Amino acid sequence: MNNVSFSLIGAGKVGIPLAFLLKKHINLDLVILNSDKNIEISNYWLNSNISFDIKDIKSDIILVSVKDTQIESLFECLKSIDLSGKLLINTSGTILSSVLKTDNNYSISLHPMMSFTDDIELSIKKIESHYFTVEGDDNSISIATPILNYITKNYQIIKKDEKMLYHIASIFANNYIHAVMDIALKLIPNGDIKSVIPLLEDATENIKNSETPLQNLTGPVSRGDFSIVEKHINFLKNNTFKDISNIYEVIANYLKASKFSDFK
Repeated sequence: MNNVSFSLIGAGKVGIPLAFLLKKHINLDLVILNSDKNIEISNYWLNSNISFDIKDIKSDIILVSVKDTQIESLFECLKSIDLSGKLLINTSGTILSSVLKTDNNYSISLHPMMSFTDDIELSIKKIESHYFTVEGDDNSISIATPILNYITKNYQIIKKDEKMLYHIASIFANNYIHAVMDIALKLIPNGDIKSVIPLLEDATENIKNSETPLQNLTGPVSRGDFSIVEKHINFLKNNTFKDISNIYEVIANYLKASKFSDFK
């Protein structure tokens, strides 16, 4: 895009990959950091001017990729510059676009439904296969659409009251899987993660080849063998795994209710 530029606030696991893709099409004016911690990695991937002062921003687009708890206070700082006609993009899963909106600027919330790690190169490659949610008013989304397409074609425009639901869904589909796998390893004496990874891969493959996640469910609940489920729960309670037994019971009850409509 001719004569259009952007600045990045927050050169972290999410901000750098998104800015890297955007920079292929739009000039990156400035990277704003709050410390010198990420100077080296920012220079390596973005090779742009760096500042610690928001007042240095002159760009048409401001990509805000900081912790959710920092966004509102950051916006107060942004109000010190002229935001008229600028597009502000936050990458939060929970913060609405309206938090970065005045009467004179455009604002959207662009949240990637994927997990980012310290491996920036891997994250950049993964973006293409993952979905994003976009929340904002009609005018802002219209202005932002060409920008979005530079980052991803896989995005879903959502309503503001749906944003939290999408974020919670992402947590269940990704973050909480880590907890479930950790529990599995705690139950296996001298457990090796290699012993349970094939089970995770089996489950993922079953879900990918199903119309719904529970269509190809396996195990005692899928067979209606609730006596086994009760034995598992009692065993856990009687063998110092009470917390795990509670989690097991909640999940088992959810599966029962979902698979067997007459279950109460």
